[in-house]
Amino acid sequence: MKRSMLFIMVLFFSGFARASAAPVIAMTNPDNQSTFTAGSDIPLTADASEAEGTIAAVAFYNGSALLGQSSKSPYTYTWADVPVGTYTLTAVATDINEVSTTSTAVKVTVTPAPPTVVITSPANESSFSAGSDINLAATALETKGTISAISFYNGSTLLATSDMASSFYNYTWANVPAGTYTLTAVATDANKVSGTSSPITVTITSSSAPLIAITSPASDSTFTAGSDIAITAASSTSHETIREVFFYDGTYYLGSTTQAPYTYTWTNVPAGTHSLTAEATDNNGGTFISTPVNITINPPANPVTIPPAGAQKADTTNSPDKS
Repeated sequence: MKRSMLFIMVLFFSGFARASAAPVIAMTNPDNQSTFTAGSDIPLTADASEAEGTIAAVAFYNGSALLGQSSKSPYTYTWADVPVGTYTLTAVATDINEVSTTSTAVKVTVTPAPPTVVITSPANESSFSAGSDINLAATALETKGTISAISFYNGSTLLATSDMASSFYNYTWANVPAGTYTLTAVATDANKVSGTSSPITVTITSSSAPLIAITSPASDSTFTAGSDIAITAASSTSHETIREVFFYDGTYYLGSTTQAPYTYTWTNVPAGTHSLTAEATDNNGGTFISTPVNITINPPANPVTIPPAGAQKADTTNSPDKS
């Protein structure tokens, strides 16, 4: 009787000892409810220990599918190029007595990779004059899908969207008013997954270039060689002050004035055809050149011959009569 009881007690306590020696395991990476992009390599990591034994291996599972295992601490496995989906991950620690423990499950979600999109025009921090037409261009790349649309935004305001599948989109933003703008491009693939470009900034400045036109002489006017011709120009600017107006015959500088009315008198003009322009400069350095005015300078109608110095008029008082 005593022997039987002793045998039962030995069995009971030895079984209790084996049960209490099961491994302890917990997944430390990734965190529960983590999100990754399709194609990512996800490192799986677990902490495993056993107080009265040795861990032989740690295996990593997606549901019931074995992903990989590690027999050496730290227990890690890299799950490569993970496709889109939702996954339930566990780690199973097994000791040298083939006693196993399964960790608490960790859920992860892998979402489609968004397209990559870059604005190629204009350059970041470009500057334009008010009223300019600005060419916007962007390219997009989708490694495992198809680009269905590219859109341009000014801040949160949609400027334009492509209406066909393409990896390149070009749009002309017309008559842009003065201001500073933050532009982005958004590419959307066939799965309606979108990617946004890095923002660029463009500055549209008020046009300070002065306007100028020659008002006199009129185009196609004719004059006689040696004339003095008054060239007059009208100039204005909406924001600045006219600093000086320069007058030219072709590329030849004639003269300038700083006072309105802007007039310069071109003296003793030689014969020929001349192309007159005026250039206005404002106090900010803005310049504008007028439309050319063409004039013709004709030779004198009755040229006068001037005798050389020292020449004397012939004296015919005592000339012989040839009759």
